[in-house]
Amino acid sequence: MTITLGSDDLDSALNHPMVRGLLESISDGVLVIDAKSRNILKMNATARQLLGYGEAEVMSCQCRKAMNSPACTL
Repeated sequence: MTITLGSDDLDSALNHPMVRGLLESISDGVLVIDAKSRNILKMNATARQLLGYGEAEVMSCQCRKAMNSPACTL
């Protein structure tokens, strides 16, 4: 599923308590990735656990680098 957020105040939207609560309540791993830069903006606890990262370890890191795979072209 794809959800598109406006970039005007994306940081505020991603840090809104309702959005954070929603991301953390999902049992699947969720990554929020900037479509242009392909940087990871947010990752829920399940994704961090599955990928072996700490809470802020890969924020602003390109998806390809974080996944350590040349095939990651989100």
